[in-house]
Amino acid sequence: MKMKMKAVVLILLLGVSAVVFAFAKIGVNDDPGRYQTIMTLVGQILKEGHYQPKPIDDAFSREVFAKYLKSLDGEKKFSSRQTSTS
Repeated sequence: MKMKMKAVVLILLLGVSAVVFAFAKIGVNDDPGRYQTIMTLVGQILKEGHYQPKPIDDAFSREVFAKYLKSLDGEKKFSSRQTSTS
């Protein structure tokens, strides 16, 4: 029993020390300007490409209304094309 406990403690100690030594070097030689450049580029990409507003016109209204009707009764249990167009 004591032998198993010593082995478990030794394995845990080696595991913890391996993790500490593995991550101890991260961030030591990192250039702060590099992160600023990355954040600037990400900001530009999000600003230019992420959000593209659609013009709100009749075509957009038809599309939104069609999606709304489909979401109300997607399985067509309660309404059909005849009831929705009349």
